[in-house]
Amino acid sequence: MIEELTQILWRASEGRQVCRIKLAGEFLERVIHPYGIYLSTRNQIMLACWQVMGFTKAGGKPGYRNLVLLDIENIEVLERHFFIRDDFNPKDGQYKEWYIIFSGCREETAVRYSLLIESRQTQKTKT
Repeated sequence: MIEELTQILWRASEGRQVCRIKLAGEFLERVIHPYGIYLSTRNQIMLACWQVMGFTKAGGKPGYRNLVLLDIENIEVLERHFFIRDDFNPKDGQYKEWYIIFSGCREETAVRYSLLIESRQTQKTKT
């Protein structure tokens, strides 16, 4: 599931396509611009995105959101396109380690993602 989800997000971001997602436990969908997948300072795998509409605890205002990747239950890539915001800062301290920064991905990022998947599968096997 995580591999398929990440591939969908990667392709959508490379094409700068807006996505509609549904998170576990939420009754409304979110419309987002996917920016990247990272490891948080709490060691959770997260999706960094700009949310334009949908479910939010921030009073429905557009803004940056950090969403738990594994909470995404459904994703739909839309035909609308987006631009990366100038104020996005991938060096912000909340991002412990980037696995994939979709805007301008490099090959080393894909290698890091492969290692992430392998380590997660190993952890599942041990538990």
